[in-house]
Amino acid sequence: MNAFVKTTNGNFPNRNFYSAWKGLSEMNYTIIKFEESDLDDDSFVRSIGDMTPVFAGVTVFDKVIKLKGIDYPKIDTYPEILHPFLNRKVEKSTLGEFRTRWDSDEENRPRLFMKPMEQKKFNGAIMKSILDWMPLAYIAPETPVYLSEELHFQSEFRVYIHDQEILTAKHYMGKWDKMIDRGVVEEAIKTFAPVAPCAYALDFGVDINGRTTLVEFNDATSLGNYGMCDLWYAEMITSRWVEIASNKKT
Repeated sequence: MNAFVKTTNGNFPNRNFYSAWKGLSEMNYTIIKFEESDLDDDSFVRSIGDMTPVFAGVTVFDKVIKLKGIDYPKIDTYPEILHPFLNRKVEKSTLGEFRTRWDSDEENRPRLFMKPMEQKKFNGAIMKSILDWMPLAYIAPETPVYLSEELHFQSEFRVYIHDQEILTAKHYMGKWDKMIDRGVVEEAIKTFAPVAPCAYALDFGVDINGRTTLVEFNDATSLGNYGMCDLWYAEMITSRWVEIASNKKT
């Protein structure tokens, strides 16, 4: 059975791609390395099947999904069902609307964390000064964004979940000894279960008040590996691909 892993000029763009390749190889898949340009070939696209997992960055993965005509409703970064675990207000807006709000009162500008709804569109940040807006000058004002209240984290961990079970949690930011509360994480997984995909990650952190707080949801489709076993990583990628690819075609 084949599996597909995206490369750039024949090389893996980062360790995530290598980890996917290694784990899928351990699962005895025959790995087909592909470039984005290969997607212009109809016969190549047809060779990608419901049971042949694909690992690529967000943009290329979405392109594959579109070319295959797969119905793939994306899951919100902050799923509404998990809002009680955010410990902060999160709202949806557009870049232009928030810029207008931000410009309207120089003395009381809102200190909100802004990130794009479309992954990788630009880097999220707290907009503190006009300098923070300068890199966004080329972004269309109608671009959808999330706005969340400012919240400082002492530590952050990525929790990998497959079939509602925690595989592992990996520290990626802040103080490693400020541990998240497993009970809170398990309650979030239980709450999410009715609408959750088969494989995903929840980023949790310990906020400045000592609360175990949800940072965000991440689908297993183009998930970053922060040190998890390559085999488990590949199993998550495979399960999620099969779940998505088996959806009703458009």
